[in-house]
Amino acid sequence: MTTPPSPKRSREEPKSARQTPVKRPKTAPTPPQDADSRNGKDEIPTPALLYHLALSAHAAAHRHYTQAFVPPHVQLSDAPLPLESGPYVSDPHALSTALGLLVAALDMLQAALHTPALSDVEHAAFGAEFAHIGIKVLETVTSAQRLRSESVLAIDEKRLLADVDDTIKTSRSPHTRRFKYALELASARFAFMNIKVGRRVIKNALATTPHEAFIHRYQLQLLLLQTLEDSQSNDFFSAAEDLILVEFCHLARLRALFVLRKWDRLEAAMKDCATVFGLPYSPQEIPEVAGSGSSNERLWRTIVTIHYLSFRALYEGRSGEDSTAKACIAKLFIVMDMAEEKGTLRKLRANGGIVKTYPLFVQTTPVNILWGLAHLVTITRSYCTLRTSAASRTRRAKESYGISDSRHEVMILRAEIMMEQALAHIFRTELEEADKEILAHLRDTNLFKTYFPQVCMLHGQLAHQLGLAEVADRYYSTAKGSVAAGSEFGLVVEVNRLAAIGELEQVTEDPKRMHTVNVLADQCRSGDNMAFHAMGNFLSSIADPEQLYRLTQRLEEEAKMKESYAKHAARIKEMKAFGAKRFANLPARRRKERVPSSLGKEVATASNTDH
Repeated sequence: MTTPPSPKRSREEPKSARQTPVKRPKTAPTPPQDADSRNGKDEIPTPALLYHLALSAHAAAHRHYTQAFVPPHVQLSDAPLPLESGPYVSDPHALSTALGLLVAALDMLQAALHTPALSDVEHAAFGAEFAHIGIKVLETVTSAQRLRSESVLAIDEKRLLADVDDTIKTSRSPHTRRFKYALELASARFAFMNIKVGRRVIKNALATTPHEAFIHRYQLQLLLLQTLEDSQSNDFFSAAEDLILVEFCHLARLRALFVLRKWDRLEAAMKDCATVFGLPYSPQEIPEVAGSGSSNERLWRTIVTIHYLSFRALYEGRSGEDSTAKACIAKLFIVMDMAEEKGTLRKLRANGGIVKTYPLFVQTTPVNILWGLAHLVTITRSYCTLRTSAASRTRRAKESYGISDSRHEVMILRAEIMMEQALAHIFRTELEEADKEILAHLRDTNLFKTYFPQVCMLHGQLAHQLGLAEVADRYYSTAKGSVAAGSEFGLVVEVNRLAAIGELEQVTEDPKRMHTVNVLADQCRSGDNMAFHAMGNFLSSIADPEQLYRLTQRLEEEAKMKESYAKHAARIKEMKAFGAKRFANLPARRRKERVPSSLGKEVATASNTDH
């Protein structure tokens, strides 16, 4: 590798020479070209081609570098499977190939940097990519230390970084801002490779980086942690300016190990966490109250201790150490009670679970959830130690089966809800979100075969929404063939298939299609489902438009008749009540004299109607 010369003008060049534009010889106007010549390869700039080839070589080198860590025995030599990508074949020279591709990418970037009249954006992009690949080459080659010890360096990284820094500072384009963050990371990596000044570089970068660029700030912090851990220096804790960040990362790592079920690595992780948190490994020796410091620091120490004891109780209970698990649970409740008495948890409750420690604002577990979490840890720890009780095998088997059945039912309900959600996304034309997680969930829970017809119908509706009639027909036919003949689901799929291929358009012009639609309508109306009745009426209206009008008229007439009958019955009841109230107290021999003939007829009619 050779040092890439800077495409910028030398610093010793006079200012007038920098401001003097380059005069180009005048050429004759070129005649107009056709579309083929304008779109040819001659119109693509050479720096763009070189940059694209360098990125491609970088990506290919990453693939070869990954392949170098795959053991050779995983390849299929005898009767390989019929895969589209072909069987895996081990490459013993994968590391050399990756290094060669990286060197080729450096050469192409060097050639691109030699191109005159580069823009500021191109200059910054080429320089940042060259620095990135150059770092990989220095870290990969085994003779990097020997190259750096020579009088003439293989890559003058200081000159390169200074050149790119000057270009970014002098440029007024807003697009070069993102290259500034990449340059800071590259400068910190170079500083850690040569001398121990990376800590100062990261400190200055954190001081100048705004708080809104939180991604870049966390990248700088993680770079510091990674480098200090790789160096394995004795002053690890004193080097880390903010120990809370280190504790937070170890706590997140411990939780990730539990989630990923890395049981073989939990013991070492527990010991590392106890060392980082400053806690003794024996739960009986853990202090009940946090030590000295500010109120935020004591609050953070209390939260860390509670979470550590919870994880420790779960781990010891799973390992069968019942005495240690009980000691962790007892210490956990003592720490929480003391924190409640001292007012530590009261402050956490007032802040909404936020611990304000620079440079992090950590959203911790709220107090009410902490108490529930402690209770759940106690129950789970007891469940893990059921083997010490009588008839433990039968009890564990029974409870495990019940938990498994409940989980299976929950997964089924979740799959149905996810398919309904996907269908709603299709109806709202949110096509990118329609098929995002449903297939992965069905495969993970072994429900793909059960819900295969519904998935085919869902993809058919998606293709139907996109206007792909042939694809929708294929999906609908597959869904119909995978269910029993004559089922309601098959009827719905058949109606959707006819709509997708256009068989429901202008049905009255084709007697065969009219007969098919009428048969489907009769099948829909033959059941007790009101939704299928509505679909049957809709299909009948498509096959015979007059039938819908006649059905509407008949429904209106029935409604009017019911209304008139109701009014007549109400009038009869009113008259009957009036007659009963008026003549209830009259003697029997005078009722016939006092009742008018018309009222007597109406009362008699009402009596006959009631009977």
